[in-house]
Amino acid sequence: MDAQAKADMIEAVELFNNKADKLSRSDFIKTMFGKDTGITVSQNAGEPVQFILRGPTETEIDAFILTFRFFYQPNERSSIGKIADAYRGSDLEPSLKDEFIASVDELNKFLDNPPDDFQIEFKGELLTRRRILEIFMYGDLAHANKADKVKIFNEWSSVPGHFPFAQNEFNYTLTKSFQVIEYLKTLNERALEKLLK
Repeated sequence: MDAQAKADMIEAVELFNNKADKLSRSDFIKTMFGKDTGITVSQNAGEPVQFILRGPTETEIDAFILTFRFFYQPNERSSIGKIADAYRGSDLEPSLKDEFIASVDELNKFLDNPPDDFQIEFKGELLTRRRILEIFMYGDLAHANKADKVKIFNEWSSVPGHFPFAQNEFNYTLTKSFQVIEYLKTLNERALEKLLK
């Protein structure tokens, strides 16, 4: 690893850790870990079924996503993928590199599977957590300029029984992703000790 690659990795890892700290202080995380979240399904005789989502507010989600995208969008130097590539190309000890890569692989496996507790299908498509995450992020929150995702988000939001379950899974997926980011931050701290010597 040459001096420039090392300096770039240090800068990217420090940015990753600073953004992880910001996520940990967010109201979204405080709500997800501090309150009863989920969905309540209720019905009174003769009335339609109601689906009530309990969880973070729209403002809390918006604020969280602004920082979360630093980890998710591949063009960000602090993205999980770019940091993983930096680990692969580094002179760090193999066990630390392997631990980081294995954690990223587990996160990708989690994202690329449908929810465990219930499955969400829309127009014949069994939705993975990644699909749900990206439809919410790019169809409404982070960039509403991807027409295909905006269209799907609008379709989802028009189906009363579908949308709260997708929103709940989105919140859960963000929370689980945050937990992995927090763990990766601890590995980054170990890496920085070696890189800054």
